[in-house]
Parts: sequence; C-alpha cells; structure tokens
Amino acid sequence: MRHLSEFLRIVRACACFALIGSTACSDVSVQPDRPPARALVLQSDGLYCTEADARLSSGAPYQVCVHPDRWNRDLVVFIPGYGDPARTPSLPDLFGETPAVGLFTELGYAFATTGFRGSGLIEPDTWIGGDLLELVGTAKTLLSNTTGRSSRFVYQTGGSQGGLGTVMAVERYPGTFSGGLAACGPIGDYRRQVAYVADFRAVFDYAFAPVIPAWPVWRQDLTANNPGTIDPTHGERPSRPAVRLSTTRATPTGSERSWR
Repeated sequence: MRHLSEFLRIVRACACFALIGSTACSDVSVQPDRPPARALVLQSDGLYCTEADARLSSGAPYQVCVHPDRWNRDLVVFIPGYGDPARTPSLPDLFGETPAVGLFTELGYAFATTGFRGSGLIEPDTWIGGDLLELVGTAKTLLSNTTGRSSRFVYQTGGSQGGLGTVMAVERYPGTFSGGLAACGPIGDYRRQVAYVADFRAVFDYAFAPVIPAWPVWRQDLTANNPGTIDPTHGERPSRPAVRLSTTRATPTGSERSWR
C-alpha cells in the first residue's frame, strides 16, 4: 500500500512538471499573424504589378511584376548598383534604355526589385539578409495569389554593387536562390578597389585640376542632404583673343616656292 501511494505521488509530481513546462514562456519571440499579401494589380500595359508606393517592413521600396499568361513560374530578382548616399532610396528603373521590368516579363519571367532601406555602400546583414530575403518571400506570395501557381526557381542578378550583392545573396542563402548573374561586380576586394579609385582621383585632381581648363570637380555636402553636382567653373581660365589662321603665305625668295 505504501508503494502504491508513493507511485501516485510521483505521477502527480510528473504531471505538475509537465503542465508547468507546457505553459512556460519560450525564449523565441512569437510573431503576430500577418495578413495575407494582396494580389498584384493590373496595369495599363497588361502587366500585373505592386502598387506604386509598395514598401517592405523596413520601409524599402519594392516592385513585383508578372505577365500571368506568359509566366514560366521563375522569378528574376534585380538589385541596383551604388547610389548616392545623400539621395532617398528609390527603385531602379532602366537597363540601358529598356525598362528592366519589361525586359524580363517579356521573356516569361516574373520580376522583383527593391531600392533597399538606404543608399550608399551596401550593408549585407540588413540589405541582403533583411530586405532582399523579405522581397523574395513577398514576391512568391503575391505571384501565388495572382496566378494560382507557385514559383519554381529564383534567379538573382545585379550590376556593379548589385553584382556584389548578388554574390553575397547566392553564397549566403543557397536555399533561397537557385542561381545568380553578377555583372561587373567588385567581388574581389571591394574596399581596396574603391580606395584605389578614390585615392587616384583625389591625387589627380589635386595635381592637375588647377592647370587643366574646365576640369570637372565634384562638389557635395552630405550634411546638407545635397545630391552633389559638378562645379562648372572650376579650372576655367580667362578667355583669350581668338587666333585667326590664314592660308595666305608671303611670297618666298630664292629656291622657296609660293603657295596661296
């Protein structure tokens, strides 16, 4: 009888511990349920795209577009190159003279892009690990809600600093990106490359700008949110009287010949 009461006491204790454990607070924050992403909106050119003021949770502008009838279920994500740190982040618009969104959607791909939460030099943890990953997830949901089909492959691309971001994205998140194309990205040693270009230009301007007529010099005040401009007056010299050339020469003497 004593063994039975001891057994029941152990059972009750285990039940209490199990109840306490099931109601204990977790060290992982519980995220509130987000409302489902809306579908893309029909545009005048026949594409379905996000609204013009679409923003990620960080405030970064983004755009997703697709031509539902042509969609091959693949998604191309494009990120821009370096932008002036004094400018407000905005969406990249052109590939040369061709709108990027039209280029990819005409080929059957869905297209997504973002201007990130800031401008200037890339910040891998927040721009790539934050904005870019959120963009891909949001784009997949929007495409599914719009077309009723799921995405297949996700290809990342970009040029210049966007090429650097492409390499970072593919290397760090291979489960998200199926492949990438880095166009002229500084993927060797970005800091050293930028330092070389900036140092060389600074030395060149210092040594030669005062003696080269109308040599362009960049002026910018970041503290005043000034986007910067080329100083058109730097290096200009006072105008000189025009020199008139004549095709008439004096009549030579002796063995010289005359030309008029």
